[in-house]
Amino acid sequence: AVNLVGAISNMIHPLSAQKEIEFYLNESDSSVAITLDQFYAQMHAKGSSATDGKLRQLTKMILVDEADNFMREDFPALKKIMKEGREFGVGTILSTQFLDHFVTGEDNYSRYILTWVVHNVADLKKNDVEYIFKVKAGSPEATEIYDAIKASDRFQSTVKIGNAPVCRIRDKAFFELDL
Repeated sequence: AVNLVGAISNMIHPLSAQKEIEFYLNESDSSVAITLDQFYAQMHAKGSSATDGKLRQLTKMILVDEADNFMREDFPALKKIMKEGREFGVGTILSTQFLDHFVTGEDNYSRYILTWVVHNVADLKKNDVEYIFKVKAGSPEATEIYDAIKASDRFQSTVKIGNAPVCRIRDKAFFELDL
């Protein structure tokens, strides 16, 4: 299937070590590693994660940086993982530069997202704020959230988690981490 779309497939064993995978990707000049289908199957095989009341244990996290590159390709496994992952203890983080990247063709990935962390966004629109933060159009709350995002300094975010109130946080920069 990969060859039919003009790509070249490089087979890498799924149990390869990270450095080994990096070597193969660099050596073959590959730009994308597609493992989501295999991950989805393994997620189902492992079964549901533990719960404690309304809380569900997260055991794995998928980070998709520059997620617009994946969302616009409409990978079915990505949508399935986003829709079903929480039951299996899998969280998904999508990182992209613009909020309109979450709507691609017929799909609106924002429907699958319960937690939003929004930094200062260059192309922020008031209707984005109203949709993401579930506030009434034109309301003082919508204006306040919009203004706060636009005025955000580096390492500041506006956060919406489920039905909890919107809050502001200071992010911890990578160079502040104790590694």
